[in-house]
Amino acid sequence: MQNRYLKQLFFVFFVLMIFASKAQTPNSRVWVTIQNENNVPYFNQRSQLISSDSLFNNYIQSLGIISCKKALPSSRKPELQKVYELTCNCTLTTLKSNLTNHVEVVSGVESAPIYDTLHIPNDFNLDPYVDNYALNLINAPAAWDITKGDSNVVIAITDQGYNPLHSELVGKYVHFNSGSNFTTHGN
Repeated sequence: MQNRYLKQLFFVFFVLMIFASKAQTPNSRVWVTIQNENNVPYFNQRSQLISSDSLFNNYIQSLGIISCKKALPSSRKPELQKVYELTCNCTLTTLKSNLTNHVEVVSGVESAPIYDTLHIPNDFNLDPYVDNYALNLINAPAAWDITKGDSNVVIAITDQGYNPLHSELVGKYVHFNSGSNFTTHGN
């Protein structure tokens, strides 16, 4: 009876180890250049990622590549429009090595950048900005993805109307008076 219990315990342990190893498989990402648009992987009718290049297609399957998307879709440079991000359920080393050494239709294999949020804006919804459609229009919260501020940066205000008594501006600006730069509003 005890032998059977040990076998069952071993089986459960073995199954848990398999699941744990699958759960720890990283989603690795690389950027590659694919010159010929016909070789870019796409999802077929069965939701499988495939390429028209048979060798590339074999590596898509064997490496577990799960997605392919343009890395720089807004670029105006034609060469940058040929850069794609591939994601796989394998290690980064395995992905880079196999694509670099075996798949001729891709070139320039590099690790994809890893973006980490460093700061989360905490003042976007504070008065008096709650109803300011202009901040939404220019996608102001996205500015925090670029910078959270730097005291060494000089900002030139070219818009008409600002409040020189605003708490964030007092003592922090150099004023050029054209005669109409001040606002009568309380913001």
